[in-house]
Amino acid sequence: MIKYHRYHSITSILMRILGNIIFLPIGLLCSFIAIANLSVSLYDRIVGYPEMLSLVQLGLGLFLAAFFLLFGLILPNLFPDLAQDDKGLYVRFYFKWLFVPWENVVSFRQTIYSVAVPSSRKLYFILVKKKLTPIHWLISLNQLGGWGPGFLISPSISDFHDLVRTIRENSAIE
Repeated sequence: MIKYHRYHSITSILMRILGNIIFLPIGLLCSFIAIANLSVSLYDRIVGYPEMLSLVQLGLGLFLAAFFLLFGLILPNLFPDLAQDDKGLYVRFYFKWLFVPWENVVSFRQTIYSVAVPSSRKLYFILVKKKLTPIHWLISLNQLGGWGPGFLISPSISDFHDLVRTIRENSAIE
């Protein structure tokens, strides 16, 4: 039997809205503009009008595109909805459920922020061997979680204590 754990906090909903509705479209738009500027700049350099577009504008466009795309992809997937059964965890990635067997859970620990600020809410980071996306690798690098894909669990997820207990019991970690 699959048991679902969903986030209903205003923070997680706001992160999904910001990522999906604001940052991702702006990042795509900036990418399109940066690519258009790059092609115009290359054409101007070939034809002989190098003063038409500065490299600073091109670099700024590429930086903004990368910035907004990263935030647009990471924010909605930082705290994913989860499901669990006897075989493993199911991690929601946009509209798809990704399956992670219990033996692929490498690490389950508190985040650096939770350890550094003891009065804060306890956030947990789960690092897995495989089965997740490159976006989850970026989340892991952001959290200094280790080498592999990962994601965060917050106490605002439904049945938080039950989920933490189940992960500790079923995963292959000590």
